[in-house]
Amino acid sequence: MSHVMHRFFDLWPMRLERCHLALHPCTSSDSHPRLTGVKPARVPGNMDMHAYTVDEDLLEANLAREPSTPPRRATSLAADRPTPIRLGLESSERNKDGRTKDDAYLKYLDVLLADKTVSDYPVADFIYAVHGLSKEDLLINDPPEDGYTLSFQALTKYNNGVYEKGTIERSAYQPLLQIFDHLLVQLKGRVGDDKKPNGSCFVNMVDRSVGGEFVEFKPDILTSWIKPAEKQDWYNSAVGADLKKTAKKTNRMRKAAMKIDLDQMPELKHCVLPRSCSPSVQSPTPSVASLSPHNTPSPSTSDSSNETETESRTLNRARSGTTGRHNADAPQAVPLSSAAHGHGLTNNDMQVVKYVYELGSHGIRAFATEFLIKDFTMTLFYMDRMGLVKSAPFDFVDQSYFLLLYLAAVTHATPKGLGFFPLIQFPNCPIPAATFPNYADIYLALPEAVDSTGQPIGAVVFSVDSDRGIIQSHSAVGRATVVVPVQPDPGNAAALDLCGRNANECLMAKISWQSKWRAGEDTHIRAVRKTLSSKEETRHLLKHIVDMRCSTMQTMEHLELPRVIMGLPMDEAAERVCRILVMRTYLPLHHVESVDEFKAVFVGAVKGHHAAYNSCGILHRDTSTNNIMFYRDPKEKAKVVGVLCDWDLAKQVNSQVLDIDGIADDLHNSGISETDTPTVNVLDSHSSTCQCPQNSDNKMSDGSDDAGDQPKPEVRFRTGTGPFMALDLLLYSCTPRHLYRHDLESFFWVLVWFVASFKPQTQQLGRIDAWLKGDLQSIGEKKGAFMWKAKEFTPIVDHADPSYRVLVEAWIKPLRRKLFGPIYDEYLRYPGIARTVEDWDDTPPSAEGKKEYQDKLRSLVEGRENIATYETFMKCIGETP
Repeated sequence: MSHVMHRFFDLWPMRLERCHLALHPCTSSDSHPRLTGVKPARVPGNMDMHAYTVDEDLLEANLAREPSTPPRRATSLAADRPTPIRLGLESSERNKDGRTKDDAYLKYLDVLLADKTVSDYPVADFIYAVHGLSKEDLLINDPPEDGYTLSFQALTKYNNGVYEKGTIERSAYQPLLQIFDHLLVQLKGRVGDDKKPNGSCFVNMVDRSVGGEFVEFKPDILTSWIKPAEKQDWYNSAVGADLKKTAKKTNRMRKAAMKIDLDQMPELKHCVLPRSCSPSVQSPTPSVASLSPHNTPSPSTSDSSNETETESRTLNRARSGTTGRHNADAPQAVPLSSAAHGHGLTNNDMQVVKYVYELGSHGIRAFATEFLIKDFTMTLFYMDRMGLVKSAPFDFVDQSYFLLLYLAAVTHATPKGLGFFPLIQFPNCPIPAATFPNYADIYLALPEAVDSTGQPIGAVVFSVDSDRGIIQSHSAVGRATVVVPVQPDPGNAAALDLCGRNANECLMAKISWQSKWRAGEDTHIRAVRKTLSSKEETRHLLKHIVDMRCSTMQTMEHLELPRVIMGLPMDEAAERVCRILVMRTYLPLHHVESVDEFKAVFVGAVKGHHAAYNSCGILHRDTSTNNIMFYRDPKEKAKVVGVLCDWDLAKQVNSQVLDIDGIADDLHNSGISETDTPTVNVLDSHSSTCQCPQNSDNKMSDGSDDAGDQPKPEVRFRTGTGPFMALDLLLYSCTPRHLYRHDLESFFWVLVWFVASFKPQTQQLGRIDAWLKGDLQSIGEKKGAFMWKAKEFTPIVDHADPSYRVLVEAWIKPLRRKLFGPIYDEYLRYPGIARTVEDWDDTPPSAEGKKEYQDKLRSLVEGRENIATYETFMKCIGETP
């Protein structure tokens, strides 16, 4: 049998090869437009990751290019509501020190931004939309007597110098900072009537790294609130930059060219002014304002119509044959979509993108910005939860007015204009360095909040509790969840009422960016708590459900974020909204103080998960070590109560009926057989179809008949956190429906991960490196080997701390032997069954042959689905259901 298992394990992923690109997107986004520009989603290990990017010489030559945005999906989004897997940097390969490998980081970003990058956005519009300054802010007050000028001496030294990171060639570095300083001195006291310096300053970062939570990087330049000589960190940083200066020289070093002519700076062309716009900025033309996200038309239904729409709505399209330097001043339109895939990111771009991603992953932020200088070409980068915007490159000598405006902007922008979350209130300007990293003396103001019962309670204000640390994920695009410790503001009655008038109650505010179309996490929590509290026999389970006090939802328009002001189109599938939930404070799983505490927390989370599913049909779909938390009973401190948190990927399902036909359809299309099964629905003709995501032709039964003979299709994406996902979800070539037993299996993987890596002496949770891979197939193969092969299983569980090895024998081995091993042992029968239909693609099956296959497939599925249930799971670990 072991030989057969090994053979089957080897052949299981065989048919994944052809579908891997389309079905396993390594992205945290909840939408999936077509790839645009960086490279295909699959990154072979032996391939240059920038082989599909725009050649670097194109940037260097400054050829004219129009702004480009990712093409919107060509199919109707009405029925297309996929939820992609969260395979983020937390699931990527690590170095020995536990930090993400640099090549894994780059591959992740490469895929993540492939359909989320806008290039060549006009510079003046970029600076105003992001930082809130325009040319008018430099014209309100009188300029210096001789006008604004570049430093001829510093520029000459820069022209003759070289800078290459990691080498001794650094002669251009200090002159560049002198160029900046010369302009900043001239700007002092001359930026707008209401603009004040924010207190940040440029810092020399040569041979210095920036402190942070995740990866150690060395940007060349930083603006920071920390004194330049002190250790720098991302929390105190405003913007960062990368510098590349070659030996290339310019012959434009003339004193007459040093004067900055602000009259040459273009007017704003694309910005859609927010409700609180500055009176000093003129309104854009109506034709450009029509590009506002508010007016974006519905997505097209075909590629050809998409191209036609782009052509008809793009203003001042670049003409072919344009030569010379790119004119960043020229009026340019922001097309709603682009039919071409040629505007990718260069190697130099990707270096800066790493920095902006890291900055956006620290603190309470909504976006982050960085810039790149290569010789005399400067490019600005903006990253928010929806993706990346790259400005048009400009020459900071010939177009020095852009450099002047940018320096004024980053040193005078408000906290909101530097990317800090718009709903946090900074009391002082300039910002004191002591504010960070715990946000001392900061308030979080939630407009239009709703309480735990769904009743509006108006504005609620909390103070950030700086004695407790912020918890954040390594994410700047996607959900980018941040958990902020808060307490009710004593001056806010609504906040005090939520806490029973206890101004010292410790709460936490979860800030995350969810897809606009998804049901909110707060909606699921309210539904579960309402249902459980309505029955005497289920009220005791409320303690395992998140105790939410209030919530609010804010769109990007409400928050007036730069992406909205830029006028970039956002379709419904791609747009994200900010959801904030204020809840009771919970402790992370690794804070348990004994094996018994861990067991109580784990079992409590399993019970809470089942209660939500059984009573409300709400399936969590993202069980992980981060989502299982606990609290100590205030009446009995020694008692711990487990809670399953983070319901933002939960889904409403039918928990009362198990759709055997639909599950059998998933297995038929799974691709785990040596036989190429026909891509047809072999089960009942009345069963509805479910489209495989991203252009797969396979069809699956959905078990829904509410739309008659032609139900709307459902596009599924794998949901979860890679190391803890069920093997079905990792290895089926066509995405299967997410079942309750898949979540039970996730609890099993969490159990193994925790027991094998937890160090109780330090309360640190380690990792299983073999399960940290860049693609789902690799993770599935490693976890499958753990399930079947003793030589893979034993070394992992042998790493368990002696005090936790009791759980290997009492819990892990029984669950593996009695439940999850047998589930996948049943797959050994499927290849034999699949041979029945190996000729169906060429010869239609007889009625008898079809029935024989259906009966065998149903029998196999029915047997598998009865193995892992709530009752059998609890029995295996010796607990009462």
